[in-house]
Amino acid sequence: MLKKRSLSPAKLDEVKIKANILSSFKAVEEKAEEAVEELKEKVEEVIGRASAEL
Repeated sequence: MLKKRSLSPAKLDEVKIKANILSSFKAVEEKAEEAVEELKEKVEEVIGRASAEL
């Protein structure tokens, strides 16, 4: 849609702004997923240590 350039300049700007907003949410989602994975690894590590101590 952005590559065709068949939209008016104002509409094209609006679409670009919305696309940028959506891409920023995607970046936040990816960082959140990385944090979740890191926490899972740490929890597994702690559980492993606790199990070894028992």
